[in-house]
Amino acid sequence: MGEIEEYFDSIRDEYSEAIKKINPCYHDMISSTLGYLPNNWIPKNILELGCGTGNLTILLREKFPETNITGVDISEESLEICKKRTNSNNVHLQRNDLKTICLEKEHYDIVISSLTVHHLNKEDRKNLYGKVKNWINRKGWLIICDRYNDDNETVSDINRGIWHERAIANGATPEEWNTWMKHEIDHDHPGKLIDQVNNLKEDLFFTTVDIVWRKLLWAVIYAQK
Repeated sequence: MGEIEEYFDSIRDEYSEAIKKINPCYHDMISSTLGYLPNNWIPKNILELGCGTGNLTILLREKFPETNITGVDISEESLEICKKRTNSNNVHLQRNDLKTICLEKEHYDIVISSLTVHHLNKEDRKNLYGKVKNWINRKGWLIICDRYNDDNETVSDINRGIWHERAIANGATPEEWNTWMKHEIDHDHPGKLIDQVNNLKEDLFFTTVDIVWRKLLWAVIYAQK
């Protein structure tokens, strides 16, 4: 499946801790991801795109212990760790590529993704969102928790500077920071936040699209079908 698979295979053991050091907003971002769903609502089926080693999968299982959760990732070795960490009959994992994945129409009440979609280029990302809309039930939710670019280049530069300062203060070494920046150059294609909101609302006609949380270069988008 290519370089991105090899990269995440290579860091599967340290990813869960590394992301907490490199991304100073990670805890707040993940904690807010499920906070805007309707009260007392229990989804039947959830699809997680890019489940990795299972950080978000664990939160989904804890919040919805009776719900069927399907986790998809390109890294076989990350999926093995996710399987051990979740250890639940309601969590079903599969290896797949988001560029080519095909799933059942109108099957999922929630399709959710954390720090995954920015690995796709603009065209692949748009194609994925179009397929996701078909997979979601009527009134279902798409939740995207991801890394974005700012519309204004000056604002983006300032946010990157703050990110660097806080990552180092959070315990990341200069070597870890440089390794992460190389990964970003080699594998990441973060689009502008405003462009992705417009794509979901104006091109794909999601009924509502809201930015429910944002800090520095990360945001959580809720879109309802």
